[in-house]
Amino acid sequence: PELKTGKEGWLDAHQHPGAGANWIAQVMCLADVQLRMEQLFGTQAWNAGLKEASGIPGFLKHRPINEGMAVDDLYLYSILARGRIGVLEVGNIHSKGFAEEVENCRVDMEDLAATYLVGKGLTSSITSKSNNDRVVGTGSGTVYPLLLCLEEMQHDADCIDKVMLRRHLLSTILSSSPLHDFNSGYVMRKVLHSNNYTLHMRYEVQEAIDAGIVESHIFKGDLHPATDDAFTAAYLSKTGTDQVRARRYYATVGCNFAQSGRNTQMQEWSQEAGRMVVRDVGKHEYPCDNNTEQMLGKFSDPDIVGMDSLGPEQFVFSRKEGGDLLVRATRAMLAAARKNNRRMIVHMHVGEGSPIFDFEELFVNGTRLPMEPLEPVAGGKLAELPALKAELYGMRSDIFRDICAAAKEERLLDPEFLPVKRVTELGAASCPPAFPPRSPSGREAEKAGQTRCTPGEPAHYETARMNIDTLLHIIEDKIIREPEFGDLDKFVKFRFGHATHATPLQAQRMKKLGVMVDLNFGSNIMSGSIDIMVPTADRAAFGSKPGILNSNQWADLADLQARPQEVVYMFRAHSVLSMVLSGVDFLLGTDGSGVAKGDIDGAFGAIDTMLEYYNKMGPKPAQWFADEATPMEKLAHR
Repeated sequence: PELKTGKEGWLDAHQHPGAGANWIAQVMCLADVQLRMEQLFGTQAWNAGLKEASGIPGFLKHRPINEGMAVDDLYLYSILARGRIGVLEVGNIHSKGFAEEVENCRVDMEDLAATYLVGKGLTSSITSKSNNDRVVGTGSGTVYPLLLCLEEMQHDADCIDKVMLRRHLLSTILSSSPLHDFNSGYVMRKVLHSNNYTLHMRYEVQEAIDAGIVESHIFKGDLHPATDDAFTAAYLSKTGTDQVRARRYYATVGCNFAQSGRNTQMQEWSQEAGRMVVRDVGKHEYPCDNNTEQMLGKFSDPDIVGMDSLGPEQFVFSRKEGGDLLVRATRAMLAAARKNNRRMIVHMHVGEGSPIFDFEELFVNGTRLPMEPLEPVAGGKLAELPALKAELYGMRSDIFRDICAAAKEERLLDPEFLPVKRVTELGAASCPPAFPPRSPSGREAEKAGQTRCTPGEPAHYETARMNIDTLLHIIEDKIIREPEFGDLDKFVKFRFGHATHATPLQAQRMKKLGVMVDLNFGSNIMSGSIDIMVPTADRAAFGSKPGILNSNQWADLADLQARPQEVVYMFRAHSVLSMVLSGVDFLLGTDGSGVAKGDIDGAFGAIDTMLEYYNKMGPKPAQWFADEATPMEKLAHR
């Protein structure tokens, strides 16, 4: 069927608690901020503005979400997160003093949040082993330097445009960004919203309502029971159930599918091989939380519709232990689905990859700090912290200046400052084929010596492909062929989350095996899953326009179609065309509309534009039109 812009008939298939709401929602969870909001709600200007707005076409009347709570903060969330209430743009509300009071409140809220982040927020992260491991141990190590940028700004009384620069910096720190790994964004959000889980979940529901998300697929295990009451009070309230159907998947960490004996299989860069290699690491180096037994016993619960494996894809799935676990999970889910006569989903985050950062380029001697959490001394002080700040947490001073400047940019997409390890010609030559061996494309690729790896591409692409290979092998050889799973397709469906780097050959296997996919375009760019490789944001089809959501970049379908090579160039490393052309069933998602600044509006137009370009320009060798093509067109076509 013809693709059209809009959401009718499509589901947001990919949402994480903690990622749903806009970054400003995390700020709204602080106690001091709540007091400042109450001051706003008591002003005549605020009440007169809402009264005026309620009479303007496009206004959406907000309903209470949590029992016993009012709606003023929900209106404020919609205004600050999306700049509108329903489809009514806030700029059309002209009541005297309304805009000024809202902006003054927002400035105070952001000032309070910045002060908290560089003080208590930093302390709660850098003294926690789990948080510090996510930020530094397995992360990019760049969020602490970004907090130092924020601290310097807070103390700079002479900073020109301080309010807007601080706003952009907060957005960078509290969202997915090319300037830090996305797990660090989650940690920074958590140090704010853990102050009030009730408000945290409340704003997640309001975001789903504002974004038009009907079915919000929630990946949530029992690792954080403190949030359960807040989750129930928001998502399962009358307003929640009336407007958002929260479909809960029991979550486990993907590393449980990467076990090898007592170790976890992890990706590692090899200079000698010119690509990533697999290394077994022990629990002391990479602790893998194992809640799989609890998960297997939960599939019969009426509020559980499936399972999910999640986490940064730094691990490499194993066919033996990982395969055995997936078989057990599928068996348990099939039994529950038969018993309750319902359909369930095995959802696996796979094929997205996780960048292998080139720390030697970012940090002095390649050492990010602190690798171990700090221990408070008498009075709760952190004796080592001043020295760490003076050392810029190990970051090179030139990189620190660049990253600080980039984090204050207005655009959604920051210029790229985090170098990653890249495949060499030697490494690419050792990779498997991308196309079916006997297909025309396969024969051409073999003749040219081309594999599924391209020299210069980020090394994590092949980790993603290897994991897709492993899951397809397990599904095909260990599950579908077995008689006990004969009625599997009636009750249980496999769905891959992202599958960003799936090859044409893998896409064909997915179609054959009935594996579904959810595609999350905006997230894949913001997380560094796909490599944008543009000199500045001005040259990008995505991120060159001011705005807070992905949809701002793709709002104009005519503009996309007038310059199709730009959006094709942006997604040249993405599997979307392979999925569509192979007939794989797919959904569009956001990966969390808040943390990834995502919205599925516009993704339809992007796909339509790419298909139109493909039908016009391919498949045919790029050299056929090399003389008249621009450099971007050549790369887009490839």
